[in-house]
Amino acid sequence: LEQGKEKIRRRIRGLVKMLEIDVNWRMHEVSEGQRKRVMILMKMVWPVSLLLLDEITAHLDLVARMRFMEYLRKESLENKLTIFYATHI
Repeated sequence: LEQGKEKIRRRIRGLVKMLEIDVNWRMHEVSEGQRKRVMILMKMVWPVSLLLLDEITAHLDLVARMRFMEYLRKESLENKLTIFYATHI
């Protein structure tokens, strides 16, 4: 159980860094893009085998979007994650 907790903590730290989330943000004070980053973090905390994403990167800037797409690619390869990603971009 403790190993599982540490794995989740590492995962959260990695997501916070990749998404450039400030842990001191207050959701009523941040932009739509910053809120979207936190929503992505919450969605990605627990490892899954199937991930359904609909317009999840719509409010992210180009750099953040590219980092997230690379993260998804890495997740799919390392953890055999299947991703359905819908977007109008």
